Amino acid sequence: MHFIIPKDIKIIYAVSNGFQLLEHCLALYEWLGGEFHISPDKTETLSWLEKYKYNVKVTHIDNLAKLGNDPKNIFIIPSGSHGYNTLSKFKNVYYTTHGVSEKNFYLKQKEEKGSNQQFPLQFSRYLRGTYEYSKEYHEKFFGIDETKQTILYAPTQGTFSSISNSIIDVLREIKTDYNIIIKPHALCWELNKSEINYITKYFPINIELHNIMPFLEIMDVYVGDVSAATSAATYFYEKPIILIKDNAYKNKSEVLMDERVVSLVTKNNYNRLSKVIKDSLKSPMEKKDERQKYFKTWYPTIDGTEGFRYAEFILQNSEVDYKLES
Repeated sequence: MHFIIPKDIKIIYAVSNGFQLLEHCLALYEWLGGEFHISPDKTETLSWLEKYKYNVKVTHIDNLAKLGNDPKNIFIIPSGSHGYNTLSKFKNVYYTTHGVSEKNFYLKQKEEKGSNQQFPLQFSRYLRGTYEYSKEYHEKFFGIDETKQTILYAPTQGTFSSISNSIIDVLREIKTDYNIIIKPHALCWELNKSEINYITKYFPINIELHNIMPFLEIMDVYVGDVSAATSAATYFYEKPIILIKDNAYKNKSEVLMDERVVSLVTKNNYNRLSKVIKDSLKSPMEKKDERQKYFKTWYPTIDGTEGFRYAEFILQNSEVDYKLES
């Protein structure tokens, strides 16, 4: 099923950050169609979109402002993307976002666009079965041994990222006892090139496997930073969470630093990580109630219809004539 809209209405996805938040736009694309406009330096994302036959154009995001004066153009922008300020002044601009730290984007959109719902789009396609890579594909790519438990290390990017050679060395020491899967944030390939190169010496990683959901389904324990993945690990699969603690977290989420909710390992004490992993796997449900109490507050009911619901909201709010075709 998809929406049929007038041919003179153009849906434009301003994808300036490559794979970062791309999944949010793809969840809308399968209902609305449209054009991906991507920065010329995002060659891996461009190749991926072309491989899977998406409608994509190479455009410097600043140049999209020229299209903003046409009231028939509808822009969809991942939050935090380059070009956000350039395009936000136009009439039909809609944002996609995720995660605890970006809740203000939902509130901003509610105020400006009249939306009273949150749309965590990153889960939609996997739940609908339309994501390009299955759980089985991931298991084969990472060489999962079904007789072993699986550790997922999923560092975020920027100030709050724990990605480091030190953590990789800890995981190397225990890799014979566990399956180790590493999923760096998409921007780590740009911001943490030396660490990415170090990881590839010992573990397979693939930027094209951009959806966190199959990783969470496969894993038995989550190791990482405060991010949308942290919430989803509990929301969907009820897995134990180990967070790397740093003082920078104080302004981001004091609740997530509560050891009633998660297990903590400090940046200067990585030698504890293997023990904390072992203990978490022994008692995976120990902090279940507190985790559920906290994380369930951040998302509405998620059932795979988020792409459809947000797409319909966009068309209605933009006063576009449409019909749903199966």
